[in-house]
Amino acid sequence: MASPVEVDKKGASLSDVVVAEDFVHQADAVPFEADVERKTTTKYELWTYYLAFVGYSGLGPYNYGSSQYQNVLYLAAGDSGLLQWGGKLTPVASVVLDISGISFAVQAFVLIFLGSFADYGAGGFYIEVVFTVLAWIFGFAWLGVTHASQWKAAIALYVLGSLAYNVSWAFYVSVSSPPLIPTATDDCRGHVGIARDLPEAIESEKQVLAGTKTATEHAALDIKLRNVVADIANIVCDIGACVVLLIAVGILWKTDRDGTEDQNTRSYSIIIGFGAAVWIITVLPYWYFRQRRPAQALPAGANYLTIGFINAWQALLHIKYLKQAGIYLLAYFIVGDTLNTAATLESVLQNQVIEFNTFQYNLISLLGFACQGVGMAGCWYLTKKLGVQTKTIMLGICLFTTLVTGWGFIGYWTPHFGYKTHWEIWLFSVINGMFVTPFYQVSFIMIGDLVPKTKMYLFFALFGILGKTSSFIGPFVTSAIIDDAGGNENAGFLFLFPLTIIGTIVMWLVNPTKARIESKAYLDAEGAALYGSQAAASQSGSGARKDDDESL
Repeated sequence: MASPVEVDKKGASLSDVVVAEDFVHQADAVPFEADVERKTTTKYELWTYYLAFVGYSGLGPYNYGSSQYQNVLYLAAGDSGLLQWGGKLTPVASVVLDISGISFAVQAFVLIFLGSFADYGAGGFYIEVVFTVLAWIFGFAWLGVTHASQWKAAIALYVLGSLAYNVSWAFYVSVSSPPLIPTATDDCRGHVGIARDLPEAIESEKQVLAGTKTATEHAALDIKLRNVVADIANIVCDIGACVVLLIAVGILWKTDRDGTEDQNTRSYSIIIGFGAAVWIITVLPYWYFRQRRPAQALPAGANYLTIGFINAWQALLHIKYLKQAGIYLLAYFIVGDTLNTAATLESVLQNQVIEFNTFQYNLISLLGFACQGVGMAGCWYLTKKLGVQTKTIMLGICLFTTLVTGWGFIGYWTPHFGYKTHWEIWLFSVINGMFVTPFYQVSFIMIGDLVPKTKMYLFFALFGILGKTSSFIGPFVTSAIIDDAGGNENAGFLFLFPLTIIGTIVMWLVNPTKARIESKAYLDAEGAALYGSQAAASQSGSGARKDDDESL
C-alpha cells in the first residue's frame, strides 16, 4: 500500500510535502519537560483566554500613557517648545524620541536576559504575572500626575509602564497566543498551545500516529483550529477594546467638560487608571483557569541567563545555510526600525494637531482599533479564502509603510501637509490601522515560513534581539536630525522615508520556496545543535516512525 505521504505528494507544492512529512514527527526533535503532562484545553480556559486579549491590548497604561507624558512635556515646555534635556535646551519632539529610544533600550536589555524563561521551564508564567501587576501599579500611579510640574515623574511612569506592559505581553503571547495567519511551520509549544491542545486536535494527532489519518489532513485541521481561535480572540479583543473606549468617552464627557489644560491632564490620568482596572478584570479569570503545559527542557550545561544568547549565536552561525532567512533578517531590521520610530513621530505630530485633547484622542483610538480589526480580518480573508502568500501581504504592508513615511517626508517643506491638519490625522488612523499595524503579527508569522520547525526557538531568539535593538536605534538617530533641523518634527522623515524604501526592496528579495528547501537541508545537518545525543536519538526515533508510515 502506498504511503499517505506519497499519495499526498501528487499535485502538491514543495511546502505541502514539507508539512506532510514533518508536521507531527518534527516535534519530537526538541526535548520537553518530563514531569509535566500535556493538558487538554478546557472551554473555561479558552474563553477566559479570549477575554484576556482585551486586557493585554494596551489600553490605558500603554496607549494613553504615551500621550499623557507627551502632553505633560509640552505643557512644561510652554510656548518655547524647549526643555532642559541632556545639558541643553532641546525641542520636545527630540526629547520624546530620546525617551522612546531609552524605553526600547531598557526593554531590550530586560527581554534579552529574561526571554529564555518564556521558552524553557515554568518561570514564564510567573514573570508574566509579576510584570502585569507592576503595569497595573504604574497605571494607577498616573492618577497622581495632574500638572506640568510633574513632567519628570511622567517620564518615569511612561518608561516603567512601557517596560512592564511589553514584558508582560511578550510572556503572555509566548505561552498561549495563536498566530493570526496560517503558516507551514510553528514552534513546538509557545504561541499555539491553546489551539493545539484542543480536544479535537489531540484526537487527530492520535489518529496520525495510529496510521488512520494522514499528516496533511492533520495539518489542515491544525491550521483551521488555530485560525478559529485566532479569529475569535481578535474579534473579542476588538469588540472589547471598542466597548472600553466608548465607556471612556462617557468618563471624559463627565471629567473634561471645562476643557482647561489642568482638567485635560487630569482626564488623561483618569483614563489610564481606568484602563488598568479593565486589565485586572479581564486577566484574572484567565490566570485562574490557565493550565500549566510542558515547556522545552533546558539544554544540559545551559542556564536561563545565557541560553537566549546561545540560541541567537547558533542561528547567526548557521544563517549562511539559510540565505532567505538572512535576507528577511535584514528587511525585518530595517522595516521594524522605521515603523516603530515613525509611530512615535506620528504620535507627536498628531498630539500637536489635536492639542492633546483627551476626547479627540479617545475617538481617534476608537477608530484605529476598529480599522485594525478590519485589517486583520482582511489578512485572514486574503490568506484563507484567496490563498495569498504571507510574503505578498508583507510587501503590501511595506508599501503602505512607505506611503505614511513619504507623507511625513513631504511635510518637511510645507506647513499645510504631513500630519499637520485634522483630516490627515483621521485618515492616517484609518490607513495605519488597516494596512500598517498588521506588520507586528505578519512579521512574526513570516519567520515561521522561512526557518526549520525544530529550530524556531533559535531564530525567534535572534529576531527578538535584533527587533529590540532596531527599536531604539531609530529614535536616537531621528531625535538628532530633528534637533539639528531646529525642532522641525517632519525632518525625521528625511531619514525614515528612504530607509523604508530600502527595507521594502530587501523584503521583495525574500523567496519562501527557496527558504523551505534550505530549511530541510539545515534540519538534516543541525538536528543536534543544542541537545547533542538526546536530540539525535529523538530525531532517529522520528525517522523510524516515518519509515514505518511509508511501509504501510
